[in-house]
Amino acid sequence: MSYPNCSCGHNDCVCEVVRKIVAAQNQVADRNKHCSSSCNDSIRELYSQNHSINRNTTIPFILFNKGSLKPFIASGVYKKKKKGCCEDAFFAALETPVLRAIRFIPHTCCVEVELLQPVNEHGIPLTHGGKNLVDFFKDKCHRQTVNFKKNGICITLDLECFCAITCLSPIKLLPRRSHSSNC
Repeated sequence: MSYPNCSCGHNDCVCEVVRKIVAAQNQVADRNKHCSSSCNDSIRELYSQNHSINRNTTIPFILFNKGSLKPFIASGVYKKKKKGCCEDAFFAALETPVLRAIRFIPHTCCVEVELLQPVNEHGIPLTHGGKNLVDFFKDKCHRQTVNFKKNGICITLDLECFCAITCLSPIKLLPRRSHSSNC
């Protein structure tokens, strides 16, 4: 769902869509404690699932900056263990346009989001950065994004800074890798 005529005024269209995403995800999680198209379609699809254990629980989305309508590429830093070392770690960075809404900050249009790592069919991360959406969504074998992985890297966004949003189909996220960042 996009709004090409957004101005820098008080436009809360993106804010309201993300509020619906958070509510839908929370409702699904509450009902399942034991266990691409428009955003409205993605929300409806998330709600309409049966109550199986493997049901989708997340609506990933991409935000677009006001003015330029270019995708927002979120970035974050996390601590990662060195391969073959038990306690040694280093700081690594991740850039991604794909986000997961976690929670709204009360009485604001600010939301905490988790950065989602694109992964291939084997769960292997595909990229740590890019300038365009195509950098994150390749169509070559072994480079195709088929899912997203939790990262535990979270940032807080003021949704009034964005003018458009597009939602991906609901998914069940892969678990995050072990590092010290936490939402």
